[in-house]
Amino acid sequence: MKHTLLAVLALVLLAIVPGCTISRTAGPGRPIGYYDYCVVSHQQTREYFDTASRMLDQSFVVLHENDPRLELPNVRQKACMVTVDWTPGFWSSSGWVEVKDYGNGTHVHTSQMRRGMLWVGAGPDVLDALRDVAAARAAGPPLPADARSPMEEQQGSPGGSRSKADRLRELNELRTQGLISDPEYSKQRAKIIDE
Repeated sequence: MKHTLLAVLALVLLAIVPGCTISRTAGPGRPIGYYDYCVVSHQQTREYFDTASRMLDQSFVVLHENDPRLELPNVRQKACMVTVDWTPGFWSSSGWVEVKDYGNGTHVHTSQMRRGMLWVGAGPDVLDALRDVAAARAAGPPLPADARSPMEEQQGSPGGSRSKADRLRELNELRTQGLISDPEYSKQRAKIIDE
């Protein structure tokens, strides 16, 4: 009887322990390395909003829902959005981060961590999944040098079709909202005026 109980316990452990690794699933959309910007919203990340913003900003330029930079076509085109979710449990828990194209919602990437045994909190699973998404993006092409610049030149012509006055107004708005630093503001302002 004792040997049977040990054998059953060993089988349970063997079934659970291999699940304690990150699994990645690529979607039918563009590869995750294509995206330079990541939209993080309170609604889609809940209590992980600040953590997700901080962790993903290491590999992407993190934007929030009302960020005026999302009005720029060249930013929207290279933006994805993340959803964080989890399932706590007695025998196992699971946390995952799903990445979708910002413009069309196409699935791009999912990182999932599932821990086994008597694990009742999914928090560390979510953190591992966030780290994995950041690592997956970091393994792709580096961010362009001007990706963090809100007034990135648009497709071929300096400033696109917007006037200098409009672009300066947008730049002032970004600085007022604290979305760019004073040195970034000065650099971009001089660039717009010199065109």
